Amino acid sequence: IYGQQAVAFVVLRAGATAGAQSLQAHIASQLAREKCPLAVYPIDALPRNARGKLRRDALQTRWHDMVGDRDGHA
Repeated sequence: IYGQQAVAFVVLRAGATAGAQSLQAHIASQLAREKCPLAVYPIDALPRNARGKLRRDALQTRWHDMVGDRDGHA
């Protein structure tokens, strides 16, 4: 939607360690600048419903809770 920025939630492989800055640098090396997310957040697991589908609403709520912004803009 116009005026919004993408963010990424990343689940690391078991035993892997990486901070948000190193993940952001890796993404920047792989994607064009305009396709890079505004921020990268490592999380333990992606929220899924009973059928195993990604719960985007739960990710959006988590992001709003993290940044304290309810208007949808970063």
